[in-house]
Amino acid sequence: MKRATESRKTWIWMAGVVALALLAFLAWDLATYGRYIDAFSGATPSALYYPPPDGLEFLVDGRVERTWKVKSRSLRLLAPVRVRTREVTPGGLVMGSYAYTGVPVMHVLAGVDPRPLDIDPDDRPLDMLVVFTSRAGKRSCFTYGELVLADDALPVTLAWKREPVLPENDAETYRGNLITGELSGLRLICPREVDTARYLDDVVRVTLQVPLIPREKLPPVRKQFACCSNQIICIEKEESRVADMGDALRRTWPAWFRIGHGMGIRASRPGQAEGLLLAPLLKRWFPQCSADDFFLISGCDGYRVLFSGREIFADPRGDRFLLVEKVDGSSLENGLMLGVFGDFYIDRCVRGVSHIVRLPGPLR
Repeated sequence: MKRATESRKTWIWMAGVVALALLAFLAWDLATYGRYIDAFSGATPSALYYPPPDGLEFLVDGRVERTWKVKSRSLRLLAPVRVRTREVTPGGLVMGSYAYTGVPVMHVLAGVDPRPLDIDPDDRPLDMLVVFTSRAGKRSCFTYGELVLADDALPVTLAWKREPVLPENDAETYRGNLITGELSGLRLICPREVDTARYLDDVVRVTLQVPLIPREKLPPVRKQFACCSNQIICIEKEESRVADMGDALRRTWPAWFRIGHGMGIRASRPGQAEGLLLAPLLKRWFPQCSADDFFLISGCDGYRVLFSGREIFADPRGDRFLLVEKVDGSSLENGLMLGVFGDFYIDRCVRGVSHIVRLPGPLR
């Protein structure tokens, strides 16, 4: 009897200690939460941190030096973002607005070493495609440059958390968001695009690949080669023709802050660029082109960059592409230069533009 009484006292004592520890933790948690919320004037913030859940996995392969299997623990090492989207189907149906937590694709690709072709060892990834594949076999295609060199205000993102963006009034009865439920795997989102044509659910593979291009019709790659282009050759399948400039629309970009990915800041002050809008010229030169196509633009020194039709035609900022004639009032010694003013880096700018190739969308 005495032993049973002592055992009961021990359990009661242990339960008391656990209860006190729990109360202390709750008090500390409440105090910490209170101090945290005080920083926001008493409001509860909607943007909370959601780490990648266990079980996420996708493969990065193709034209890479080493295949990379990205898992949840790898994603936890990368800087996440929280991005709001306004989602409209390609047919024009409004699906709602959502806030996603995930990792920008540019952070993933920064850890991948692309492998150029043996026949063209000077190629860099700027003429490569990045193809995302879902578990169901669906695909979405981008250029390497639009994922890595573009600005990061609204990055293409692999998301693991989705939350509906709700109004402040009557949130409980709001029915504006048609997509419900948690994400299954990683969802590819493209927040800056006008529709969800390139969104993709349950991504399991990211592949770098080089598209088929008419290399025999393009200038060879010659580093530090001084040249000047006085015309642009348009190439479409087997056909080649000289581009007709006609009455091209002109625009001035007032403050061009040039930063190179490899060499850093390229000017002591922002410059003013003057040139021709690219999008209407492409529509004139390639009447059958669409947002699903891709365009390879080459300089007379062989420097080549790949662009997607969606970023030129289906992006509200498509007018950021100019064929530049003058910078700070001075003509360019190489001839027309492709200027991409919406990018953070200038590496997709092409000096002495000499050839433009239309490549039909690889996913057609």
